Amino acid sequence: MRGTERAVLRALLLCGGLLFSAAAQAECTKDTDCKGDRVCDAGKCTYPATALPPAPPPPPVSPEGASPPAAPAPGAVQPAPGAAPAPGAVQPSPMAPPPGPMVTPAPIGATEPLPQADEPATVRRSKPALVAGIIMVSIAPVALLGALGAKSSQEKCDQELASQYPNHVLPTSERYRADDCNDYSAPYYTLLITGAVMVVGGVPLIIYGAKSLPAPPRSGSVHVLPWATQTAGGLRLRVDL
Repeated sequence: MRGTERAVLRALLLCGGLLFSAAAQAECTKDTDCKGDRVCDAGKCTYPATALPPAPPPPPVSPEGASPPAAPAPGAVQPAPGAAPAPGAVQPSPMAPPPGPMVTPAPIGATEPLPQADEPATVRRSKPALVAGIIMVSIAPVALLGALGAKSSQEKCDQELASQYPNHVLPTSERYRADDCNDYSAPYYTLLITGAVMVVGGVPLIIYGAKSLPAPPRSGSVHVLPWATQTAGGLRLRVDL
C-alpha cells in the first residue's frame, strides 16, 4: 500500500508542477491583465482580428523623375489585380501625357516678334548728276577765292595811285597804271559769277542725283557663243538671269 500511495503522491506533485509552470509562463489569465485594446488569448495579450490595421502595400518602382503614387488610406478597399473597375470609377486615359515638368502655354494675346523683312535694294537716281554736282560745288570755293584776290589787288592798286596823286589827275605818262588797275575788274567779275553759278547749279544736281530709288528688276540676257574643237564645232547658248 505504501508503494501505491507514494506513486499517487508523485503523480499529483508532477501534475501540480506542470500546472504551476504553465501558469507561470502565461502572460495573462484575463483581458484586464493586457494593456490597451489587447485581449488575453491562450495566455498571451494580442490584438483582436477586427482591430488590426491593414498593412500598406509596398510602393511600386517608379521611373526617374516621376513621383510615387500616394499611399491608400487605412481601411480603404483596394481592387484586386486584374479585377474589373467599379462602376462610375474614373479611369486614366491611355493617351494622357507622362508625368513630368508642366509647360505653361503662352498667354493669349502675346505675340512673338516677327522677323524683319530684307530691305529692298536701292540705287541712286543719277550717278552722273551726283558726280557733276560734287565737282561743281568743289570748284565754287576756288572761284570765289580767286574773285576775292582780284578785288583785293584792284583796291591795292587804286590806293597806291590815290596816295601818289591825291587830286586824281594822272600825267599822260602814268595813265597806263590806271588801266592796269582796271584790268582786275574782268577776272573779279568772271570768277565771282563762275563761283555763284557753280553753287547754284551744283547743289540741285547733288540733291537730284543722290536720291535713292528702288532697284529695277534685272533683265535676262541671252548670249550665243561659238565653239570649235579639232573634230567638231557648233554654237552654245548662255542665258544670264
